[in-house]
Amino acid sequence: TDNYVAYDYSYNILQSCEPNAILFTNGDNDTFPLWFLQFVYGIRNDVRVVNLSLLNTQWYIKQLRDEEPRVPISLNDLQVDNLQPRLWEKAKTIRFKVPREAYLQDMSDAIEQKQLIQEIETAPEIVFDLKPTLYGRAIRVQDIMILNIIRSTQFRRPIYFALTVSTDNQINLNKYLRMDGLVFKLVTYPDQRISPSHLYENIMNKFQFRNLNREDVYYNENIKGLPRNYQGSFFSLSQYYLRENMYDKAIEVLDKLLYAMPDTVIPMRHELQFQFAYMYYTAQQKEKAQAIMTRIFEREDISLDDRLKYASYYTQLFKDVADKGIEAVQKMMDDNPNYANAVYWLANYHLRDKKYDKGMEVIDQWMIRNPGDKNAAALKSQLQRFIEKQKPDTVAVDTAKIDSNKN
Repeated sequence: TDNYVAYDYSYNILQSCEPNAILFTNGDNDTFPLWFLQFVYGIRNDVRVVNLSLLNTQWYIKQLRDEEPRVPISLNDLQVDNLQPRLWEKAKTIRFKVPREAYLQDMSDAIEQKQLIQEIETAPEIVFDLKPTLYGRAIRVQDIMILNIIRSTQFRRPIYFALTVSTDNQINLNKYLRMDGLVFKLVTYPDQRISPSHLYENIMNKFQFRNLNREDVYYNENIKGLPRNYQGSFFSLSQYYLRENMYDKAIEVLDKLLYAMPDTVIPMRHELQFQFAYMYYTAQQKEKAQAIMTRIFEREDISLDDRLKYASYYTQLFKDVADKGIEAVQKMMDDNPNYANAVYWLANYHLRDKKYDKGMEVIDQWMIRNPGDKNAAALKSQLQRFIEKQKPDTVAVDTAKIDSNKN
């Protein structure tokens, strides 16, 4: 069928990880296809996939501890057999000591983002509050095991959470998680949202996006949901380059996204689609921005108010070709004759543009069908005042004086 989404998505998760990584996964889509690639094709067997659902079972914990590649776990068989949810009725502060070499490595990536980092003399550590995760009164076995694995590993091996792992399953480590593609890496310095070099290398050079730009390949709605996870990585990296005024790099990343998976094949949320258009606009690629904006306000899967909003943005950003936005609003009015907001917007647009007669024409046509519309009546009065001001002044003539002069 030429549909490689399952293979490539799994491949790209594995390729997001550094060597000998431990990867926490959530469930079906980010676990079983990865095992298939590892066990059948021998791809990235150095990455140990740790399924969080299974991590609640004793047999799986022992398997992780005892089978290669082994996961550092400090519990013996008896301790594992006795594991059960732990009473945890309020948030408690968790601290992990961090080896200085691991901290310095993460700091070098933070410096890469031009963050101001102060050297510290005391031993670095990760500090976060762990809240109850089970009925507001306890933490699960999987939470206990995540803590044990992090503590036992001591940052000698990279630790990741798949992008699809919910925040509830990340035990509130979010401020120490850095997006490296389809995974979040646990790092030792807070608020490193991305490492540009790691993210660039992964999405631009390592990832496979086979056939996501082919409209003749069928993708059902569930399958389309997975490639949408790529869009956030491209967005974050483009946004970083724009903040740093690295327009060429931003354009390179945006172009790669829309070539590899155009929004005509893998649809975006309309809010994100607009953000990509605006990033092109910021990078002075107005034609590419216009093309995306046109596709947005022609979408029929979003509300009329949203379509009107994007048509409005279009006229503001691209004043030299604003007619296309006006045509879109006019089409909305033609297709939806009872949609008042489009009428108000278009009349106001002509009012601001000092094309009062056009604005009056829009309102008059609307009021024929809606004579009791007070908003339209107020707009009509406003337009009439401006039209009156435009008329040439008339000079009163004293005809009696003219006649006396004749006499």
